[in-house]
Amino acid sequence: MQPNPSLKLSPNGTPRWPARHAIEVSPELKIELRERLADFERDPEAGYSWDQVKAHLKSGSWRTA
Repeated sequence: MQPNPSLKLSPNGTPRWPARHAIEVSPELKIELRERLADFERDPEAGYSWDQVKAHLKSGSWRTA
């Protein structure tokens, strides 16, 4: 196996692969994502299970704008 020159190691020594399609994340979106993560960490049982989401989508009971 040949070494991969694009493979980098994180500070803790685990491999980190470069993103294929890196995207810019605005400061506003970073704030939103941090808030959502904090909400999840406070109450991981809140929200819907993946099975509930699939059922709603298949039934059409959730509509997009």
